[in-house]
Amino acid sequence: MSVIKILIADDHAMIRDGVRYLLQDERDMDLIGEAVDGQEALEKISELNPDVAIIDVNMPKLNGLEVISRLKEDGHLVRTMVFSIHDEEEYKLKSLKLGAHGYMLKDVDRDEFLKGVRVIADGGRFFGENTENLLQKNNANMVDAPQFDTSPSFRLSKKEIEILSLIAQGLDSQSIGKKLFISPTTVDNHRDNIMYKMEIRSAGELVKYAIKRGVS
Repeated sequence: MSVIKILIADDHAMIRDGVRYLLQDERDMDLIGEAVDGQEALEKISELNPDVAIIDVNMPKLNGLEVISRLKEDGHLVRTMVFSIHDEEEYKLKSLKLGAHGYMLKDVDRDEFLKGVRVIADGGRFFGENTENLLQKNNANMVDAPQFDTSPSFRLSKKEIEILSLIAQGLDSQSIGKKLFISPTTVDNHRDNIMYKMEIRSAGELVKYAIKRGVS
């Protein structure tokens, strides 16, 4: 029986532990490595040569989509699956465009998760129940790849725009949380979502973006 060698790249220990737990009883799967940021993911993938790399989107140093793009540019044969909290089709299409072989939500159930890994390892693509439609849309747009509007009013929710404005004013997560009556952790989650949607890599870039767009 062929064993699928798997690497998980995620900066949250709880997610890595969860994936390890899901795989521990699967005789045809072996978790051979873990990475806590995008740079380490590239290094570990090159070193360990896994069959499938499960890659978080929001990671330090390099985000997951940058990792996948670099792997594709380098001609690496690893099969990649984005592991994300975002369920919008535009994220799946963008992941597919950049070279991902699959996309799965972090709240996916066990059977769906294992099915996705096996499909991807076997050379297929897996983007949930809408895989076929998504592949068709991607193929139809290969010549003229879709552009994603980066204006806050299009991509950000009302709450995210509100938080972005407060970030631009120099408030930290605790101060924003008090002002909006939410926890600092919730603020951080919104901040991560904003940075992902806007493809911004640092807090400094986030403030510059907000000021440039007149959000502050």
